[in-house]
Amino acid sequence: MTQSTGHSPPLPARLRPGWRQTFAAGRLLTRRLGRPLTPLTWPVVYALWAVPLLSARVRGGLLVCDGATVALAGFRPARRRRLTAAAGCTVATAAVAGLLAVVALPPLAVAAATFALGGPWPLALAVASLLAGALLLTELARCAPAFVQVWRAGRTVRRLRGRGGDWYRAGLLAGPEGRPEALGRLRRHFLAWADEHGVGLVAFATGPRTARVYASVGFAPDARRPTVLVRPASVPARGARERTG
Repeated sequence: MTQSTGHSPPLPARLRPGWRQTFAAGRLLTRRLGRPLTPLTWPVVYALWAVPLLSARVRGGLLVCDGATVALAGFRPARRRRLTAAAGCTVATAAVAGLLAVVALPPLAVAAATFALGGPWPLALAVASLLAGALLLTELARCAPAFVQVWRAGRTVRRLRGRGGDWYRAGLLAGPEGRPEALGRLRRHFLAWADEHGVGLVAFATGPRTARVYASVGFAPDARRPTVLVRPASVPARGARERTG
């Protein structure tokens, strides 16, 4: 494995998405990974997935191929792009935090006001507002296990980087409904880039099906954290030669 340099090896230009593709990828992740319980909570779930997605986009670590997407956390842009990337991450995080505040604070404010006014109608509004708040908290709780796995995978990346070499956490992997060939093409291009540049990858599976996909392309459980999957550099990928679809 090559030693880590000041910036990450460039991703293939044809796989770097524009903003329209990035927002389309956000909708895809919301449907496939977030799966909101109701239309009311759809903006909240979209916002939760948008932060890492936009962060990867402004750092240059987001890949999209025929609608399928994967992101590299910890991708280091060239020096001339670092200021732009930092500003973009800050703006994206602030925008999503603002959206969450707009969605979450009104139910709490309405509940407090209606309880203070009293009467059957304000009480009904208060109960409805509290139920909406509970629904939002439920959506956040459903996403919590994925965030824990992201934290574990990030710690694994830092430990492996300490031993030398280029390591990244691969995540936000999803393909469009009914088009498995799109995910297969993205996987081939992505792993070819990793092997060409001697890049090691760390990921976690969101379910048994995803675990089988990762295992077919050279990922194996980490010795310290079995729920985290590791693919050292230059591991031949069986799935890269398999016909998808």
